[in-house]
Amino acid sequence: MGVRIISVANRKGGVSKTTTGLFIASGLAINKKKKVLYLDCDSQASAYEYRQFEKNMDLYKDQSEPFKILKKDPAFLFDEIQDYEKDYDVIFIDIPRFTLGKDDKMVISILAMCDSVLIPIKSGELDNLSTLGFVKMIEAIETHKKSKNRPYQYAGFLSMTGKRPTDDKDTREFVKELGIPLLKHELRDVREFSNPYTYDSLLNKGKAEKERFEPFFDEFVKLFKF
Repeated sequence: MGVRIISVANRKGGVSKTTTGLFIASGLAINKKKKVLYLDCDSQASAYEYRQFEKNMDLYKDQSEPFKILKKDPAFLFDEIQDYEKDYDVIFIDIPRFTLGKDDKMVISILAMCDSVLIPIKSGELDNLSTLGFVKMIEAIETHKKSKNRPYQYAGFLSMTGKRPTDDKDTREFVKELGIPLLKHELRDVREFSNPYTYDSLLNKGKAEKERFEPFFDEFVKLFKF
């Protein structure tokens, strides 16, 4: 199999898409020795800016980058992927924000360039409705891909707890009814880990970080066959 193109994506904002993407990219590059490229297409460019911040830290200033993070214009992403796909095992795409307007078609096009989508899901009734709309979009892309005999895989995971004690249980049942594959190992409240690392892997950090992240990462690797 050639290059894998994956996005950690959801219509809902604030569900730790970029943070999770960076954690996984670091694990694949550092622990699995994959050649990884991370294309930051979001207008805020938080992944790219964080890498620039780390570059200036004394801890990493003499260390080579374990994987590249590049800021790219989503309008030209198709050509960018063609330029890079022969040189990498995995390309992550940090998608632009949904605007509920004309730019949504661009986001759909970008998601259709992927062969894998990981969906972070925040528990809660309103968040479930947002996830429902996003999943319908993903299912439409999957239908198109199947008509072209091209692979397309997606799965969800709980990334943030809800406000009520029953929110997580309700969300799991809701996702099950939608027929979305759901990772058994959740990565809830991702932001409690600490800042995302782009020069190091959570698997190489403290015991607490490794114990929380490793089961999720191993399941992800197995499910998506990395």
